[in-house]
Amino acid sequence: MNWLIAEDEADIRNLVGIMCQVWGHIPMTFETGQKVWDWLDEVEAGKVIANLPDFALMDIRMPGRRGNEIAARMRDVERIKHIPIVLMTAFVLSEDEIDRLRQDFGVDHVINKPLPDFDRLGIILHDIIKKKQAAPKPEPVKVEAAKVAEVTKATPIVTEAIKPEPTKPVVVSPEPTKPVMGSPEPTKPVAVSPEPAKGEPVKPELPKQEPPKQIPPKP
Repeated sequence: MNWLIAEDEADIRNLVGIMCQVWGHIPMTFETGQKVWDWLDEVEAGKVIANLPDFALMDIRMPGRRGNEIAARMRDVERIKHIPIVLMTAFVLSEDEIDRLRQDFGVDHVINKPLPDFDRLGIILHDIIKKKQAAPKPEPVKVEAAKVAEVTKATPIVTEAIKPEPTKPVVVSPEPTKPVMGSPEPTKPVAVSPEPAKGEPVKPELPKQEPPKQIPPKP
């Protein structure tokens, strides 16, 4: 397997490189994060085709690009996006910070410095690689044409349009109106005398007088 090792401290980089060879792998060492970033540019451009890494072990804090930034970019490179990625750090991280590295940057594991001894480190790293390789990769769902035909035959298709039943007219009899309290009484028609024709004198109407009562003579 090809192991990508990125570490700015020369002693740690050389030590891990020697361990990698003892374990039977081929080290690909980078002294800065920026050099790894530039190498990824060549991979995406198609200039680097062979000798791609099968595993990545990187320090978090390095000159140029940080290890978590490189990990996030590797997850977008089609040819190496499924490889296991382990980060190294000399700082103590909380569980929330480690979970964020896993969820937001695609990191599989974080190892604290100083690194474990030779045997312990080998067990940890190889267990991470085995778990990553054993994890099932999502595959696109393929539907066979025969199954589609079976489902189509089993599903009846309605070819005739469904005609709605004619709706019967509903006759609604109006309710009798009830008198409203406080409504004004209807006004009685007022007799209006006709206007006199033009040119005729206007005769005033005199009030009707009752005939005088006759007083009987005294005896």
